[in-house]
Amino acid sequence: MPTEKKLTGYPSIDRPQERFYRTKPVRELETEQTIYELIFNSNKDNMSSPAMEYMGVTWTFEKLKEETNKAVDAFNKLGIKQGDTVLVGMVSCFEVMVTLLSLNKLGAVTKWFDIRAGAKDIAECANEGDCKLLIAFDMLIPRIEQIIDKTKLEKVLVVRPTDYLPFPVQMIYSLKASRIPKDSRFMRFKEFVKGGNANNNIPCVPFDKNRPSIMIQSSGTTGKPKTIVHSDYSATTSTKKSAYYDWPVEFGKEILVVLPPWIAYALGNAMIFPLAVGAKIILSPTIEPDTIIKYLGKFTLSFTAPVCYRYLKDHFDELNKKQLKGFE
Repeated sequence: MPTEKKLTGYPSIDRPQERFYRTKPVRELETEQTIYELIFNSNKDNMSSPAMEYMGVTWTFEKLKEETNKAVDAFNKLGIKQGDTVLVGMVSCFEVMVTLLSLNKLGAVTKWFDIRAGAKDIAECANEGDCKLLIAFDMLIPRIEQIIDKTKLEKVLVVRPTDYLPFPVQMIYSLKASRIPKDSRFMRFKEFVKGGNANNNIPCVPFDKNRPSIMIQSSGTTGKPKTIVHSDYSATTSTKKSAYYDWPVEFGKEILVVLPPWIAYALGNAMIFPLAVGAKIILSPTIEPDTIIKYLGKFTLSFTAPVCYRYLKDHFDELNKKQLKGFE
C-alpha cells in the first residue's frame, strides 16, 4: 500500500499544479445554461467582435448568432424538437458551430462521427441514434447513398466547406465536389438555412443538467469506438474550469484549430471554450503536417494534432524571423 503523502504547508510543493492556474478566471461564466446561452450570453457586450475565421473569411459573434438563429427556424420547420438526435459528419468550417448551437437551442442532440467511417459504420451510427436527419460533408455522399435506405434517415443536409467563401473559391471547389443526388431527401445545408428567419421568436430550451446535448465517438484505442454522451452542464463546467487555466485564451486572442469536430477535445476545448471567453477561433478544414507553419504569426495558441508539432520541430531551423515572433 502506498503511504499517504504528508503536506509540507508550502503550496509550491503540496500543489505544484496550481502554478498553471489563474487566481481569477479570464471571464466569469455561469454553468447552469445551455451551450447556446453560454456563447451568446457571455459575449453580449462584444457581439461585433470577431468570433470565427475560416479560409480568410471572418464572422463576428453577431453574424454567428444570425446564421444560428436562421438554422434554428429552419430546423424547427423541419420538425426537429427537443430529444431528437441528429447525426453530424463534417470537417471544421462555419457550419460546425451553426449546427451545434442551433440544434442545442432546440434541445436536440448532435451525434458526431468520424468522416473516415465506412458506409456500414455510418448506417450503424444513424440507427443507433434513431436519427431521421443527417448533416454531412459532401464527400460522404457516395457512402450515404449506399446505406440511406437501410436507415430511418428522412433528410440529408449536404455541407460544402466553401459555401460561405467567395464565389471564385466555390466555383473551383465545385469542379471536384461530389454531386448532390436528384433525390428529395438530399439538400444543400446553405440553401436549407436560407429558408430560416433569424428574427424568429423560438425560445431556447430550459437548462437541464441531465439532458444529453452532444454525442462523440471515443478514439477506439482500446477497442471499437464507443459513444460518449455529454450534457450542457458537462460542457459549461468544463469551460468554466478552463477559464482558470494560465494560457493565452481570452478576449482579443486568436486560437488556431487544426482538429476535426468529431473529437471532444476539439469541439469543447478548442471551439466552445475560446468562443465563450470572447476569443476568435481560426478553423482549418484539413490537418496537414505543415498547417501550423502556414499560420505562424497569425495566432496566439494552437490546438492541433501531434503530426503538426512534429513537423514544426523537424523544420524549425527553416523558419524566418516573422514566423518565429513569439517563440523568443
